[in-house]
Amino acid sequence: MNTTLLASKLERLHHDREAHRYSLRRETDYIWEIPESLYLLNTEYFKEGQVVIDMGCGPSVSLKNILGYEKLKEIKYIGVDISREMLKLAKKIIPMGQFRQGNIETVKFPNNYSNVIISLGALHHSINKEKALANWTRTLKRRGYLLLREPTFEALKRGQGESPMEEGIKFSELTSFLKVNNYRMVNVTFFSSQGFHFFNRVMIKLGLGGWQKIKLAWYPIVVLDVLLVKLLSRFLPLFRGQAFTLIAQKV
Repeated sequence: MNTTLLASKLERLHHDREAHRYSLRRETDYIWEIPESLYLLNTEYFKEGQVVIDMGCGPSVSLKNILGYEKLKEIKYIGVDISREMLKLAKKIIPMGQFRQGNIETVKFPNNYSNVIISLGALHHSINKEKALANWTRTLKRRGYLLLREPTFEALKRGQGESPMEEGIKFSELTSFLKVNNYRMVNVTFFSSQGFHFFNRVMIKLGLGGWQKIKLAWYPIVVLDVLLVKLLSRFLPLFRGQAFTLIAQKV
């Protein structure tokens, strides 16, 4: 077995093993869901009848929580994941969706097939990120949208994550790929700064860490974090975003 196939197998086995625990965690994993809701999964990108492919869908919890069943019924939602166990959960969570097991780098769809391609923390699990992006670009229609939420390379080096192949995204390489492949950047939002995590540690020490369980409490804190990142990240490393959302349109 070559190195790439072995790495892919190890990644699949990890996600099969962790599927149920991960699905439960995602139901209250507001550190990702709130930025996705505020800055990425806008309903304007999910119009009736459109094809939406969720690359590395996992259990599809965010899509269900943010878009809701009525919107999901209007679109053709296709979830792709390397893990059979993740897909079993996703089918229960979004019963109106279609699902396919496959590697996000090589999964085959017709050219110019999808109106929207989503990756919510999946691209950084890819062994060959450029290969995955090229496959998605081939699949995406002209004027279609690419929606990403990913950690940065500076925040997540290989070997630091939970799964074998996790490695954050080198943002300059990503933007270079998008430019060369004729994407128009619509919006980029950095969040999850070290300042935010410092605030959380202080709250825990003060006995106020329970705020994390209150969904409404996340909105002002995330918005403030994003604002501080925009204003201060160039001057203070404490306020450099460790994750980002990105919306780009294929032109």
